[in-house]
Amino acid sequence: MTSRGWLSSIYALAAIAWLGEPIGSSAQPAASVKDYEAEALREYRAQKAEAEAQRRIESAREAKRRAALQRGQSSSSSAAASDVPRLSNQAEPKIDPLSMQVMKQIRSGFCYVIPSGGADAARIISVIQMKLDANGEVLQASVIKNEGITDINQPYVLQMNDAALRALQRCSPLKLFRGADTEGSADFVFSFYPRLAG
Repeated sequence: MTSRGWLSSIYALAAIAWLGEPIGSSAQPAASVKDYEAEALREYRAQKAEAEAQRRIESAREAKRRAALQRGQSSSSSAAASDVPRLSNQAEPKIDPLSMQVMKQIRSGFCYVIPSGGADAARIISVIQMKLDANGEVLQASVIKNEGITDINQPYVLQMNDAALRALQRCSPLKLFRGADTEGSADFVFSFYPRLAG
């Protein structure tokens, strides 16, 4: 056997060892390559689908976690808000026309200096008896009683009364009574509302 013949035999044996078929069969290698490519594509698609499913699961878990966190924060805010006293829900006393007009003048004239009071001090109402002359000048003024006093704001009654009387003197004469047909002086009683003063 020539050297070329031996070489052909070696190639044939190598082909059989590699493919399990004679080298002369060209259909089998092509089919094996196609099968390999198809299997690789199926495996790639399966891995991609698995990764997408895992991503969706993680997204759903994250959404649930954020929703639970928001519910917890909302509950804490609601609880904190419920602990704060709501003074607006409490019934306010009815304000008579005279007191309302005096308070409007004090507010518009910036006559009231808010004192340094503690909690709930602004709810202290000073009922003031005052004497005015015909021109509205305040001749006398004194606090005859207080309303809206609680255990919390009790220590601030005197300073709230003093602030109310000072505001009244600063706004004197009261334009409300200027030019009134009054001979001599006249006495009036009105309620001073700190919340309406400034």
